[in-house]
Amino acid sequence: MQRPDAVGVQMPHPPTVFAWHPRAAILAYGVDRDGPAGLAVAVVSADGTCRVQRLDLVDPPTSLSWSPEGDALAVATGRRVYVVRAPGDQPLSGELIQEQEQGFTHRVELVWSSRGRHLAFAAGDPHARQLYVASRDQDFVATPVPLPEGFDKPEVSADMGLTWSPVAPVLAFSATEAGNKWRILVTEGGEPARTISSLDADGASPVDGWSPLGHRFAYRAATCCGEGPLRGHIEAATLPGSAEGHLRLSPSGLLLAQRFTWQNDDGGWLVRQERDAVTLDRIDLSPTLERRRRYEASGCGLFDIHAPSEHALIWCRQGEGTTLAALGPEDDEPRELARWSRRMWSSTPPLRWSVDGQYAVVPYDGGEDAKGLLEVRVVEGEALTLDHAARHGHPNQNDFVAWRPDGRAYAYRPVRDGADGLAVRRVDTRETVTLVEPGSVDWVLGVKWSRQPL
Repeated sequence: MQRPDAVGVQMPHPPTVFAWHPRAAILAYGVDRDGPAGLAVAVVSADGTCRVQRLDLVDPPTSLSWSPEGDALAVATGRRVYVVRAPGDQPLSGELIQEQEQGFTHRVELVWSSRGRHLAFAAGDPHARQLYVASRDQDFVATPVPLPEGFDKPEVSADMGLTWSPVAPVLAFSATEAGNKWRILVTEGGEPARTISSLDADGASPVDGWSPLGHRFAYRAATCCGEGPLRGHIEAATLPGSAEGHLRLSPSGLLLAQRFTWQNDDGGWLVRQERDAVTLDRIDLSPTLERRRRYEASGCGLFDIHAPSEHALIWCRQGEGTTLAALGPEDDEPRELARWSRRMWSSTPPLRWSVDGQYAVVPYDGGEDAKGLLEVRVVEGEALTLDHAARHGHPNQNDFVAWRPDGRAYAYRPVRDGADGLAVRRVDTRETVTLVEPGSVDWVLGVKWSRQPL
C-alpha cells in the first residue's frame, strides 16, 4: 500500500471547522487569518494529486455540512448561511440563503435530510430562534416552518436536536408552548409542524433521535430540582405519536448524564451515569419493554457504545491513575487497553467512532503538559496518545475530529503554542500527514492519498 506523500499545493490558513466529503477524498474547511475569511476545499484527484479551491466569504465559516450524496455543502458563518455546489472544473460558488445583519448569537446547526432534498437550520437569538427548511426543489430558498398556535419560536438554549428521519423527509425538533411547556414536534419537508409528544417538563431534546427504520423516536425530558442539576428520563415514541405509543426507557429522577443508542427499531442501549457509578442496559421494546443489565461499575465512566459492533469504551479511576477498557459482544468482562499513572479525565468527554467501530478518538486532559487526543484501536487492544492535538474545550469542540467516510483516516487539529494547524492521521498505516503547520503563515504543503476505494 502506498504511503501518503506531501505535494506542492498552496494551502489556506489554519482551519476554523472542517468536514470530510461523504463519498470521496475531499476535505472542506473554514479559514480565517491574514486575508479574507473563506472556505477551502481540498480535492484529491484520481492520479493522487491534491488541488485546493477557495471561496472568499465575508465571515469565517463556523459550521459545515455535506449533503448525503456530497453534491452540495452547507456553510454557516457568524451572520450568513450558504449552499455551495460540489467542487468541479469551475470555481467554487456559494448561494446565500439566509442573512442576519446583527449576527447569530449561536453556532448554527446545519442538518440535511437523508436523501439530501432538504436542509434544516435555526437562526435568531438563543431564546427565540426560527426554524427554517430550505428545499432543493425550491432552489434552496429558506422558508420558516410554521408552528402550531400558541407556540413560541423554537427554544434552543443549548441543543435543538434537529433530527431527520432516516427514511422520509420528516424532521423532529423541540419547542416551547406558551407557559414554558415543552413539546417534541415533527414537520414533513417544512410543512406546518405537529406535536408528537407533550411534556410537563423544563426541557426536552432528542437523545439518539430516530430508530434505523424511522418507526420510533427517542427523546429526553428534563425537570428542575431547585438549584440542583437537571434530572429527568428518556422516552421513546412510536409514530404517529399517541399516548399509548410512548415508552419510558429509563427511571424518573435520574441525573441527565444518560444516553440512549438505537441498535434496531425494537431496542437499543441505555447508558446511565449516576453520581460515581455507570450502568449499561440493553433495552428491548418488542413485544414488551424489557431491560437487561450488561455492565455496571463504581468509579467509572462509559464513553459510548458503537451500536452496530456493540463495542463500548469504559474509563475508571484507580487511585491517582486511570485505566481504559473495552467491552465487546463476546466479552464477559471489560478488556484493559491502557493504564496511566495520572488522571486522564475528570468527567466523560465526547468520543468519535470510525464507521465500523474498530477505532475511536477521544480528547484527554492529564494536566498542563499532557493534553491531546487518544486514538483507541479497539479490536487490536491498544490506545495511542497524540500529544498536543486539539482537545475538548476548543471553541468548536464538536469538530475536534472528522473521520474519513471509510473509517481509515481522520483529520484533527495539532496544537503548538496555542495555535491550531490541520493534520490527517491514517489508522491503517499509523502515519500522520501535516496539511497546515500550527501557527504557519507561509507554507506550501499538501497531501497525496493512497489510491484506494472509499
